[in-house]
Amino acid sequence: MATFFGRYSESELRTAKSRAIDEAVSLGRSGLRRKYGFGSAKKFVAVTAGHHFDSKALSAAVAAHLTPPLALTSDSSSGGVATTRILDGCDIPWIDTDRLKNGDRSGPGNPDAAGADSSAHVTRNYWWASQGENYSTVIQQGSLWAPHFRVDGQPGHDDWQALHRMMPGDVVFHYAAQQFKAISLVVAAGVESDRPPGYDGYVHGTLVLVKPCVVDMEVRLDVLKTVFPPGVGPMNRTGNPGRVYVAAIPPEVGEPLTNYLSAGSLGMRSLAQTRSTGESDTGQQLDIETTDIAGSMFRRAEQRYLREALLARYGNQCAICGRFLPKNLLIAAHIKLRSQSSHRDRLDFAAAAMLACSLGCDALFERGYLTVDDGGLVRITPTDDPELLSVLDKLGGSRCLAFSDATRENFEFHRQSHNNGTRARR
Repeated sequence: MATFFGRYSESELRTAKSRAIDEAVSLGRSGLRRKYGFGSAKKFVAVTAGHHFDSKALSAAVAAHLTPPLALTSDSSSGGVATTRILDGCDIPWIDTDRLKNGDRSGPGNPDAAGADSSAHVTRNYWWASQGENYSTVIQQGSLWAPHFRVDGQPGHDDWQALHRMMPGDVVFHYAAQQFKAISLVVAAGVESDRPPGYDGYVHGTLVLVKPCVVDMEVRLDVLKTVFPPGVGPMNRTGNPGRVYVAAIPPEVGEPLTNYLSAGSLGMRSLAQTRSTGESDTGQQLDIETTDIAGSMFRRAEQRYLREALLARYGNQCAICGRFLPKNLLIAAHIKLRSQSSHRDRLDFAAAAMLACSLGCDALFERGYLTVDDGGLVRITPTDDPELLSVLDKLGGSRCLAFSDATRENFEFHRQSHNNGTRARR
């Protein structure tokens, strides 16, 4: 099968590769195996589009998307070098799992990708995070969270303190079902937050936002034991993972392991970053060079992370009317005019914004019909419109859920701006 490329043009091969990767990402690693009838890879793993895929299954997908298609089955494929030649012919990086077991983590099978994450040579830390049944939730919403107290009210473990030591640019290895399943990068430092969806335990804790960069990994515990000596990272003296949620991994283990398992993933390179100092509020250390990204219009680069942080802190509740609503009806509403906020202000998630519903509260606050006084109470602006006044009367006098020492100054700015007649967009 390694010689079948001679029948096809480079353009045909590129098209087949693109379609195969799209299919693989859609099906997931196990789904791709099931469709093409292959088992889990024993030796070679393809790494592309931020995913790990079994080499034979992905090769079979490429062959199936050629015109005319070729059938690469478990009976017709000899595997081994023949499979890696197919991957090389498609310009798909791959890694040899035996090299990981033997302690050689210098890079993937594609020599050009070895050490491709060279931009990661900044001061960064490496972490092991153990997930249970909530692994999928963690990866989907990009969160790590630990309670300050247990359900019984007793002080929790030290995990939340470890979360506070995480900094943007740090690498997190996600461990679940006795294997590494994903690699992510920290994009926002720890902040106190109520419990996000998908987590158990006491209601209040610490939240860290992460960006998954490599998924569909299946690095089994028996392999990990060859990488982590007893007493290193989460491993106890017997060489098994201890009962720990978050554990630091020494750089001499974490750096080569990251380079090897990511195979120079674009996601790992593009999010490599240096970190500023002296800032701990969520968002201030995001790798966002500018909060306005030029396109057909200016896009708010920080908005996704801001909204995630607000939902984690307040839940699905409007800060003005207090109603619990679907997330798609809640808006990350800037308290201070966004156009008059500095880059630093925009990334100070604890003070910059609140959740306001699209059923009226967001628009009423934005246009100054509602303000928040220095005691945290919602106040209405007089109006001669009886219909509008009837709506405002139902909201005036309630306590704003987002009012705090952190937001006090921005609420005052909003109040004074509208007292002076300002009607600018946030």
